[in-house]
Amino acid sequence: MFYGQGHAVKTVAPSDGRATEVSGISKKRLLSDDDMSSSDCTMSYMGTIARVIVLRVSVMDATEIYAIAAGGTFALLVVARFLSHLTRLKSIVSVLIAKHLTYPLSAVDAGRRAGTLSLINMIFLFIWLHLSFVADLLGISLRRCRGSHRAAGWMVMALSATHAVLMNGRTPFPLRDVGQPLRTHRTSLVTLFLQSVLFLYRNGVFTSRGCPRALVTCLVRGDDSDSDDRRTKPIKIRVALSRPLRVRPGQYINLWMRSVSWWSWAQSHPFTVMSWSPVEQSALDLFIQPRHDLTADLLRHVEVGHGVSLSFPALVSGPHGTSESTGQYETVLAVASDFGVAPVIPYLKQLIHSYNTSTSRTRRVHFVWQLRTLDTAIAVQPWLNELLQDDVLDEGYILTISIYVEFGQITGDRMPFGGHERAFVYKGSADLQDILQTEASGERIKRLTDVQEERGDVLVMAELRDRLRDIVRGYLYDNVRMLELEFQPD
Repeated sequence: MFYGQGHAVKTVAPSDGRATEVSGISKKRLLSDDDMSSSDCTMSYMGTIARVIVLRVSVMDATEIYAIAAGGTFALLVVARFLSHLTRLKSIVSVLIAKHLTYPLSAVDAGRRAGTLSLINMIFLFIWLHLSFVADLLGISLRRCRGSHRAAGWMVMALSATHAVLMNGRTPFPLRDVGQPLRTHRTSLVTLFLQSVLFLYRNGVFTSRGCPRALVTCLVRGDDSDSDDRRTKPIKIRVALSRPLRVRPGQYINLWMRSVSWWSWAQSHPFTVMSWSPVEQSALDLFIQPRHDLTADLLRHVEVGHGVSLSFPALVSGPHGTSESTGQYETVLAVASDFGVAPVIPYLKQLIHSYNTSTSRTRRVHFVWQLRTLDTAIAVQPWLNELLQDDVLDEGYILTISIYVEFGQITGDRMPFGGHERAFVYKGSADLQDILQTEASGERIKRLTDVQEERGDVLVMAELRDRLRDIVRGYLYDNVRMLELEFQPD
């Protein structure tokens, strides 16, 4: 028999009068092995387990038991009701499918529609000579255009396969009836010819100036590098144009160099333009990381020439890509890593030029550059020096450069870079959270003490989008906006 709430249970044996105290779960055995058979022992253990379960239930409050029972009953009723509606919905959907899809349409009709949809999607695949023109037309980045182009290609393949399977042997396909496809091919050929003529005309092929030339230079020699990785040896390409181009910050060009290798005639590569000018440029500077294909072949040619600059004939298309307006922000924080400096430099040049000409609201620009070694910073030093030299209007000095190096010989935790008091090299990784907090507060901007000024907006220009997104999200109410550049690391 059980007593109370169940911390102690007293069991009385009716036959021989022996009793055993069970305290808690089970501290003593009910009967000894000498007095019990194996079957009796099993039954005794099962009885003990049942008593323990009853003890656990008895410890629960009556309100908890009622809540569990009521909640379970309610859940069962809801599930039963949902299943009844689901069965009814299934029958309605099946009737609609049969009425509007299954019976009115045949396999031949489905095959024809698949072929039509395949042709419609194929327009996006061959609408222009290069994907960069499509990206400019749609106003999207080249990365997103490539993703859409890839998705359209998979869709065309799936629809074409469906069309071939459903139409196989069902309808005649006379080879002589090629009127409509022939007209389509002729139109495509005329369009391709016009685009090619326009492309060659812009490159000055039909003039006495000739086509553009690309001067390739390796900025870091093998003996001076702190790393043996070829991807850390930057290449500079100066493209001498046949016709001047006006390139906005963040834009890129497609470069075609047929004589670099036997396969380079079939390749064109997009490169971000590092140079910027408020007027048209007759020469464009490119800062390139050697990786594979064309860039690897360029580095190999320069290394064979023992660091001598080499010139190659080239063709250029562009400029392509979008450019964001930055003059309406009071503070601009530009963050990049390694070769991501290429799209940042033009924006910095434009910001300094706008400040010198009083055409923007920008009062502070902070460039944070995260590097693995100092080799890349040394290669880019001429561009950085040019930025600091331009930032001299009334000794305003709106530009500050912070370079963080993970590996390399650095004296102390901080040292000046290039003899400037506004550019410093730090050891380790940048604390982006602390840097953004400081820039968002506006404490680095010199303000008039007797005038109450309203704090302006802050722009975070990022090449490290994945790292900065979570940080910037916490400062959205402080008028902080993030701009993702066209070039992003893989």
